Amino acid sequence: TEKGISDLADWGANAVRCNIGGGSICSTRIQTGHGVPGFESILRCYQTDRNVAIIADGGIRNSGDIVKAIGAGSDCVMLGSLFNWRGRASSLEGVSATVPYKGSSELILNNLMQGLRSGMSYSGARSLREFQHRAQFIKQTSAGATESGTHILSNR
Repeated sequence: TEKGISDLADWGANAVRCNIGGGSICSTRIQTGHGVPGFESILRCYQTDRNVAIIADGGIRNSGDIVKAIGAGSDCVMLGSLFNWRGRASSLEGVSATVPYKGSSELILNNLMQGLRSGMSYSGARSLREFQHRAQFIKQTSAGATESGTHILSNR
């Protein structure tokens, strides 16, 4: 929340992870009943008047999610399961998992950077800060989300 990030900044934090509970192995929201969806969390935290970096933590599954997180106000993102890792959240609020090998980190990062650059270009932005000022968001229905996906293979 905006109050949460402002309080942490006042207590000396230079950066704050937002969207706790939205990661691929985290069940904090289910187990504790607390949490705010990632996009909403970033939008709220970006409203702070404190000089603190926002780290988007959780829910990043592809370059489009990075584009949305940066556009909403985050300074960087945590990529967790997009890489080859083995992780575990706290015992009550997560699961143990091993992510299958996805290829070299260099290839993964190049693909993510290309997606981010392309996303920024649709807003006419040349820098992350410019993109944050230009980004506009709309609500999307589930039908709109379905339409947004690739569909040529679904007819087979």
